[in-house]
Amino acid sequence: MLVAFGMTLAGPALAQERAHEPLYVTVDLGVSGAVADPVEDQFEIGGAGAVGMYYALIPELALGGEVLGGALAEGHRVPQDPVDRGVADFGLMSASLRIYPFASLMAAHTDHRSAGFYLQASPGVALFDGEVVPGYAAAAGYDIPLGPITIGPKFRFMHFIETHGRFGDSDPLVITGAVEVAFLDAREPVAEPEPFDAANAPPAELDLVPVAMSAEPLPSIEMGPNPALRVDQRAYFDFDEVTLRPEAEQELDLVAMHYGKFGDRYERLIVEGHADDRGHHGYNEPLSAARALAVVRYLVGAGVPLEAMEVRAFGESDPLTTAQDTPLAHQINRRVQVEVVWNDALRPPGEMPEPDPTLPARIDPADDEDDRPGRAERLLEEQRRALAEVIGQDVHIAIRDVGEARGLRRVEIQTASDSVARR
Repeated sequence: MLVAFGMTLAGPALAQERAHEPLYVTVDLGVSGAVADPVEDQFEIGGAGAVGMYYALIPELALGGEVLGGALAEGHRVPQDPVDRGVADFGLMSASLRIYPFASLMAAHTDHRSAGFYLQASPGVALFDGEVVPGYAAAAGYDIPLGPITIGPKFRFMHFIETHGRFGDSDPLVITGAVEVAFLDAREPVAEPEPFDAANAPPAELDLVPVAMSAEPLPSIEMGPNPALRVDQRAYFDFDEVTLRPEAEQELDLVAMHYGKFGDRYERLIVEGHADDRGHHGYNEPLSAARALAVVRYLVGAGVPLEAMEVRAFGESDPLTTAQDTPLAHQINRRVQVEVVWNDALRPPGEMPEPDPTLPARIDPADDEDDRPGRAERLLEEQRRALAEVIGQDVHIAIRDVGEARGLRRVEIQTASDSVARR
């Protein structure tokens, strides 16, 4: 019955994930005396000791067993019981339930499960003066942490239910004042569930806040596509313009967020500027470089270091689509692409997902195909000055043919404090 009561109280907590709590042990030793006539006259002060073992079902409740034994010294004969009984031995083997009403408060100060005030109930099989009888004990105590143990006072009341009428109409009642020591009761750490890692979600689901964050553990992916692997954001531009659209800034916010989480795992972040095929290459090349610089300037302002980026300008030489000479095709080709090259030793696990780039939110149907002499160079100079203002020092821009692919030019950015071309 006691076990059923304890399990009923602890049931909801046991349904939760908890660390294994091993058994802990208690030992007490004290002075005992009878408190009911005629037994208190027949026996003098004696002593008792007990050993218990408990399992903490929840912090407030422990279930276990206890074995105690003791003796009362010889007293006087009484009229109710003329037998000279001498020394009275007593004992109790019981199931035991402990309640710690202030366990939550104590947990903030100690790892000992037995620490603090407790109440104890222990029904079982008893022995008194050589006879086996039913019995129970009730106790209260307060254990104080002391290094690897707890120690404290304990008061126990024992009731031996007399079945043979040896002591008249009375049952032997015994009280004990003792000192209890508990050990092996250190609380084991509770294993917390593994937190959800936002990197496991596609970039489009991330909060668009361009802040630099410390690197977080990569999601554990045994196989299959890992969304954290691909950064394929694109910024689209109006005809002959380098101004970032609002939806382009949102795409770049995602890039800054990804860098904040995983930038220390990048080899580099590539920023590629492109133009459509209207106009000659000598005009489109600085125009695509100016568009790439507009993206670099925004990313630097969002927390991505300038030295982490490699900037490229393709002009019109690398279109995404050549199927049709339409406003939509021209709009798709007027773009800046941002991609990640991972450090091989730090690359996240999993497979690279299929590309899923965003499409232009709107189409600028500009039909003016005439070059405006000098405009592309002026736009590039405006972006150079804007970048210098963001980083707080002058910059020099050089567009160089690196011979790696047809039409590819590398945009080298040098600051006043850095004379080495950045990759």
